[in-house]
Amino acid sequence: MAGLRFMSPEQMTSFDGEHLFDFGLDFNRYLLQHPSASFVMRVSGQRHRCLGVYDGDLLIVDRAVVPQANNLIVINLESELQLCRFGERKLNLELDLWGVVVQLLRKMR
Repeated sequence: MAGLRFMSPEQMTSFDGEHLFDFGLDFNRYLLQHPSASFVMRVSGQRHRCLGVYDGDLLIVDRAVVPQANNLIVINLESELQLCRFGERKLNLELDLWGVVVQLLRKMR
C-alpha cells in the first residue's frame, strides 16, 4: 500500500523510553507544531460525542494556532473550559478562545 510502511516485529524496539521504532518516530515532533504553546487535555464524559470526541480521548490543544472554520476549539466560558466547533458561537477571540484542537488521540481498545 502506498503511504504505509509496515515493519516486522524484529524492526520494533520495546517501549523503553528511548526509542519507539527503529525508524525514529518522535511523537513530540510529529504531534506538536508549537511545543511551548501546546497542552494535552483528557476528555471525560459523553458530552462531546456530537463533535466526534469521546470519554478518555486526549486532545492536543495549541494556543498559538489561529482557528479556522469548523476547527474544534477550547473556549473559556464562565471560567470553565469547554469544547466547541469554531463558528458555532459568537466569540470575543481575545477573551474566550483558549486554544485550537490540533490532534485527537484515542485508544482503540
